[in-house]
Amino acid sequence: MRGVFVATERDDVRNSALAFIAANIYFIVQGFAGFEITPLDRVADFMWGLGLSAIIMSYATLLENKISNYGEHFKYLYYMAGILVIGSTLLDLGQAMVQSDPEAYAINTQPIFLIVGWMIITTYYLSDGVIGNTYRYLMLLGGAFGLIVASLQVFFGYDPFTEIPEAFQFVFLVPWIGFTFGVGLGAYTAWGSKE
Repeated sequence: MRGVFVATERDDVRNSALAFIAANIYFIVQGFAGFEITPLDRVADFMWGLGLSAIIMSYATLLENKISNYGEHFKYLYYMAGILVIGSTLLDLGQAMVQSDPEAYAINTQPIFLIVGWMIITTYYLSDGVIGNTYRYLMLLGGAFGLIVASLQVFFGYDPFTEIPEAFQFVFLVPWIGFTFGVGLGAYTAWGSKE
C-alpha cells in the first residue's frame, strides 16, 4: 500500500494510461452492447478523465528535451490542458448527479476538447523519437478527429454522434481506437523506456 503514496511519476502515468485504456474499452463495449449501468458509467467517466489528465500533464516532463528555449513556457500548456480535462470531467459528473433538473445546470464543456485536440496534435510533432511512430500516427488520427468533432459541436452546434444515423456510427470506431491506443499505449510505452 505504501507504493501507492510514494509512486514515481513513471508509475503514476503508466497506471493512469491503463485506466484510460480500460475506460475507453468499456465505452466501446457499452456502445456496441447498448447497456447502461449508471454507477459504472460514472466510474468509467472518472477513470477516463483522470487518466487523460495525467497523460497530458506528463507530456511536459516526457518531452522536456524536445521543447526549445523559445517555447520553454509551452510545457505549462500541458498542465493547463490536463487541469481542464479533470475539471470538465468533475463538472460533467456533478451535472449528471443533479436529480431535479439536469438541464438547468448544464455547462457546455466541449470547448475544452478543442484545446485537448490541439495539444495532442502538437504532441505528435514534438514526440518524434520519444513515442513510437505507430502510436504517434494513431495519436494524430485521434487528435485530428477530436478537434473536428469538438469544432463541429462548438462552432456549428452539430453533434455528429447523435445527428448521423446509427448505421454509420461505426465510422467513429477507428479514430476512437486510434485515440485510445495512440494516447494511452503511446504514453505507457514511452514512460516504460524512461528512467
